[in-house]
Amino acid sequence: MPLPVNADKELLDELPKEGEREEIQVPSSDGGIEVTEAQFLPAAEWLRRAQNGEIILFPPQFLLLHLVSGFLDKDPRSGIPVEEMEKRRAGLVEFVHSGSPPWTHKCISPHMMKVMDDGRTVLGLHDPGFELKGSDRRGESEYVVVVRFTKGTVKEVNVAWKKDIFKEGRGERSNL
Repeated sequence: MPLPVNADKELLDELPKEGEREEIQVPSSDGGIEVTEAQFLPAAEWLRRAQNGEIILFPPQFLLLHLVSGFLDKDPRSGIPVEEMEKRRAGLVEFVHSGSPPWTHKCISPHMMKVMDDGRTVLGLHDPGFELKGSDRRGESEYVVVVRFTKGTVKEVNVAWKKDIFKEGRGERSNL
């Protein structure tokens, strides 16, 4: 039984708190016990690697990185003034506190909604998971993750608007 992912735990714990000094950590291996190589890369690079099947990101993590990338990976991505990066981070913090419920309170436990004509699977993110049934916790209702499962791995992972996948009232299918 999959455990729901708590968006605030995954996302907000990584952002420096107001007034805190941000420290740049040097990535290191744990000797191959669990981590064979540690890297700090832009969110867009982790997404690219997941889409190419080089790494596995579970749908909640893929969605969160997709959202983070929209704020932090704008062009230009390097050589930008500190003020611009602070502005981007502030936009991300404002976003995670928005919505109903806000992203800081969403829990996501993906489940299959349908298999598309091309064989890709549409995963719904609106369910907070079995453990939270009956609580006031909810998942993400506007996005879905579309993925191709092949030979024990996932490929072609993408985030899509649910309304584009399930065309309302007409039964049309997306050409994703």
